[in-house]
Amino acid sequence: MTWISPLDLKFILVNTLSGSIGVFLFLSLIVIASLAAYFRMSIKVTSSLILIFVLVSTTVIGNIYSIVFVIFAIVSILFLISQPFKG
Repeated sequence: MTWISPLDLKFILVNTLSGSIGVFLFLSLIVIASLAAYFRMSIKVTSSLILIFVLVSTTVIGNIYSIVFVIFAIVSILFLISQPFKG
């Protein structure tokens, strides 16, 4: 029987739910983008949400990896949200 500490967020979020850090970041970007689209958040609110997420998850991601992730996340999500839906 494996004991999981209740506040060990890295083990719970990364290892148990997603499997690796890359998959965790991809899933979290999808969740943030879907929440922003569902609630029709402005670009300022969405970028603030991404910044808060990165600050909270820096212990999971790591310092250098988080800088690249912040730049990629902000640019890609703001680009996707700012595009009008043509369906």
